[in-house]
Parts: sequence; C-alpha cells; structure tokens
Amino acid sequence: LAHIINRIFESHYIPDELKFAIVIPVHKSGDSTNFQNYRPISVLPVFSKVFERIMHARL
Repeated sequence: LAHIINRIFESHYIPDELKFAIVIPVHKSGDSTNFQNYRPISVLPVFSKVFERIMHARL
C-alpha cells in the first residue's frame, strides 16, 4: 500500500479509480417527492480516503 501511494506521488498522476464516487441522496425533512429536500452523500473508495489523509499529512 505504501509503495502504491509513493508511486502516485512520484508520478504526479492520480488514477481515475480514485476520482469516482457513488452519490446517494439522503432525505432531510419535509415532502419526500420534492428533490430540494434531499442532500447528496458521496461514498468514496476506502483507498481514496487513505490516500487523501496521507496527502493531507504530507502537505
């Protein structure tokens, strides 16, 4: 895992697989047929979250 993350930093290229997220609408309150009563929640891959934390620590 560390080797892969170091290679990403060396190459300055982030794979497309780390850039995708599944967006799930979550109902806030009110009428469930009104789209304004939903908020988007992005579900990211676990490796993407690990990479993001390591990048934040290095910055």
